Amino acid sequence: MKVSTKVLTLTVGVTALALGVSQLAPAQPGKAVSRQAFMAAFAKQKANAQGVMKTAKVTERALPGGARVKVANVSKDLRFNPVPIAPVGGTVTPMTPTATVLVKIWAAPVVGDKETGQFVNLSLYKWRPKERFYLYFESAVPVHIGLYQDYPNTTNPTRKVLPDTNYPDSFKTIMPGVPYRFPILMEMDNTNEAEFMSIVFVSAGTEPLVINQPPEKPGSGSPPEDPNAVARKYQGAIDSIATKARAKARFAPVQPTTVMTSTSPDDVAVCAFGPENYGFIQLKLFK
Repeated sequence: MKVSTKVLTLTVGVTALALGVSQLAPAQPGKAVSRQAFMAAFAKQKANAQGVMKTAKVTERALPGGARVKVANVSKDLRFNPVPIAPVGGTVTPMTPTATVLVKIWAAPVVGDKETGQFVNLSLYKWRPKERFYLYFESAVPVHIGLYQDYPNTTNPTRKVLPDTNYPDSFKTIMPGVPYRFPILMEMDNTNEAEFMSIVFVSAGTEPLVINQPPEKPGSGSPPEDPNAVARKYQGAIDSIATKARAKARFAPVQPTTVMTSTSPDDVAVCAFGPENYGFIQLKLFK
């Protein structure tokens, strides 16, 4: 797969996106939760998070090259309480799964330089060699993201794509309930092989994401913020959390939809959740 935008083009031998429930390791015991229960929990957690974020200050932080990115100054003490994922009208029991981070993920094929207007289900859609697309997601809580290309059964099984200082948007706090389009145009390899990619989602305020900490005020006696140091430390923190998440915080599955394409993301989105403040999902695209 190739990922490109503006001038950047990265060749990615084996890559891609496609997420069947079978690729998800449950974060909690039990079968995949119902889509209806997930959607209800997503709406509840989104409302909770949007209420909390009304009081959060959003500031601009400097990145290398003079770029600036908007981030929410979320205190490390701020946490979003887990919500139960129970059948609508059902009873919550000690066995009911809970979720802190809930996400919906989908893709938009691109023809020429424009999206087609259709969104596709990553667990059902069959990609053509060299087909291009944008990847989207929506989170119920404010998050930061890491995007990786995966190469199963190789000596170098993963490579980071984002955050990258060439794409300042990949450093920002992504607010709850706001669909986010990854700032890279993706292109499938010219082969018939499945491709893999993974995403780590980190709830804003989770240590050690230093970009969430407000910069020192002018005149405080502290030296000016070093954009290069901020970017390096942030990228290192995402990598560290991603390593931990791969080992023990894979998202749990939600029953898939049978709709392959639609003009509504909710019709086709792959849904997943986890009870921690961060989580990991691997996507597999079939051809």
